[in-house]
Amino acid sequence: MNNPHHDILHAEMPEDPQKKEGYLNELKNRAKGAFQTKDLINAEKLYGRAIDCTDQDYLLYSNRCAVRLLMQRNEEALRDAKRCLNLEPTFIKAHYRKSQALQRLQKYEDAIAAAKEGLKHHDGNPELQKLVKDIETDWEADKEKKAKFNAEAQDLKKARPVPQPTRLPVDAPVKDAAKAGNGGKKEDKPSGGDGEEVNEMRGYKKTADGKTTSYFHTDISDEAKKLLAEAGMGKPQKLDAAAADADAKASAGVTGSAWNAAGTFEERNYTKYFHGELRSAFPSDTVVSLPNDLPDVFLNLDTITGDASITSARGKVKYIHDSTLDIKWEFTTADGKTAKGTIKFEEDGDCDYDVNVEVDNTTHSSTRSIVTEFVKSGGKGVQPFILEKIRGVEKAFKAIKP
Repeated sequence: MNNPHHDILHAEMPEDPQKKEGYLNELKNRAKGAFQTKDLINAEKLYGRAIDCTDQDYLLYSNRCAVRLLMQRNEEALRDAKRCLNLEPTFIKAHYRKSQALQRLQKYEDAIAAAKEGLKHHDGNPELQKLVKDIETDWEADKEKKAKFNAEAQDLKKARPVPQPTRLPVDAPVKDAAKAGNGGKKEDKPSGGDGEEVNEMRGYKKTADGKTTSYFHTDISDEAKKLLAEAGMGKPQKLDAAAADADAKASAGVTGSAWNAAGTFEERNYTKYFHGELRSAFPSDTVVSLPNDLPDVFLNLDTITGDASITSARGKVKYIHDSTLDIKWEFTTADGKTAKGTIKFEEDGDCDYDVNVEVDNTTHSSTRSIVTEFVKSGGKGVQPFILEKIRGVEKAFKAIKP
């Protein structure tokens, strides 16, 4: 009952299509929020409940796969990546995450094959290319480790002489050796000096004033106490934590903002600013130039949803946003054939974006190769151009000093 998402996780799934859609959107938003705050347990539950609503949304499987990879649940992450690719075979993140899961499961050959399958759809993608190299490095290291282990195992199988036990003569114990040495008289207790009587067996001693104390206790003379007091090294005093922290910062020359001086959780809304910067980054008919005399692609930012805020908790400042951009794209070839559609960039809660490209049914079939290579591809053309613009806005946002 203490779970903040108990209400929606245990709510009855609506039958009405419109209410079900609203329920699904609420699950997605909460799952994204949980992922952003690294509440992985609830993020997995919320994505799972969303999948219960619809098992045809490939992004849900991809996002839950990302959560499960962070939780080191690699087998389950692999299953989610495969389900995502069954629904959308070209989705680059699913290829990447499938390969990553296989790498962690030490199925290196399959991991490389999965990454190369992704490169077939996204030729030249730097993330997939780097992943292939990383997997190859891990594979070689694993081979060397196994070869070393096998060599050591073979070495242990070699016949070696059996060591013979060493026998030592045992003399009869001497009883009451202390008594034998002094004629059976009781020994005087040793003195620790300055009148201190020492009990070596128990680890205690008696001081000159008759008190019993630890064997390792050292009395400080009145003269020594006076010197310590003059040096400011007397009995330690309890410091107020906030005052101590302020004194430490002042002595270090650190001056902070008056905002959140108490170190509690505070949040400031920057949604209007963030959306305005995105609008400025994509003026009307933004042009993406394609190579080889191919037509220019025109972009128009349609809608922006989501929030942006700066939070401070315990002295740590975080810049958070969950923006989704719907951008209209269109181009016309030299012979007058038109292609158009919508491309959606949705922040996935991990400082990355899920990208979904829709092609209008009026698009001419002869433009299909251009659409595939420069609009749907994550490696070149429209998508890298848009992402660079968004990253520029994010960089300016994170430069704000609240």
